[in-house]
Amino acid sequence: TGSLAHVSGAHLLANVLALLALGAMVERARGARRTAALCAGAAALVGAALLALALPMTRYAGLSGVVHA
Repeated sequence: TGSLAHVSGAHLLANVLALLALGAMVERARGARRTAALCAGAAALVGAALLALALPMTRYAGLSGVVHA
């Protein structure tokens, strides 16, 4: 759920704009279903990696992990 939470409106806007720009390119190349699956998979992997690595983080928020995956 960290990918869905954002610390501010500006943070949300920046992540949405980046995801729209990159997502549009991936969607043209791979299709809408595959793009949605890639985004969902990236979000799940980021969350799982943060849990598995047991990093000393108190919170994680935003789509940056999805955008950069």
